[in-house]
Amino acid sequence: MAEAKRAYHSELRAKQAAQTRQAVLAAAGTCFSSRGYAGTSLTDIAHEAGVSVETVKAIAPKRDLLLMAFRQSFTGSPGGELIAEKEAGARLLAIDDGEEFLSALVDFLAAANAASSRLWRAFTSAANSDPALASALREHMGRRRADCEHAIDAFAARGMLHGSVSRDERVETYIYLVAPETHEHFVLDVGWAQPSYRDWLEQAVRSMVLRSV
Repeated sequence: MAEAKRAYHSELRAKQAAQTRQAVLAAAGTCFSSRGYAGTSLTDIAHEAGVSVETVKAIAPKRDLLLMAFRQSFTGSPGGELIAEKEAGARLLAIDDGEEFLSALVDFLAAANAASSRLWRAFTSAANSDPALASALREHMGRRRADCEHAIDAFAARGMLHGSVSRDERVETYIYLVAPETHEHFVLDVGWAQPSYRDWLEQAVRSMVLRSV
């Protein structure tokens, strides 16, 4: 009986710790998005999350909180795995039908960019003056390329690529189209509605990646 009680309390503590971590990352994302990296303090994040500054410090240093918050907002997980290795990616890759796969992938990317483009702006801006963040940004861009290569290969496996354009050119075009900067331009700067951006993205992928000649 004592063993069961200890296991219960251990599971409860782990669940509470995970919830606290998620709340802190969400608060960090909110603060960094609205105030920028330099304008956000650990006190700001703690206040937003409703926890102590010590709790925030125990989770990660400020620069790591920025990177983890971005990953959390984009994929739902703060880890540095490729999208294909995360739960969201696994669900997408399980879709065999090409048209259904394309629609689900665009839905995911449009929603992910909507959730993270302001935070991405804070991340890239901070990387200009912080060498550690600049290094993290380069690593992230390497993973982004790998994710985009996986997407092109997934389209190929479903027989969706037409024309004589090389794989490398398709990858480069896809990277450009799905980047957070593209969402930032159309939605944040120009003022497009999110559904308009999502529909543009699907049509752009169809005409510039899948049907290239």
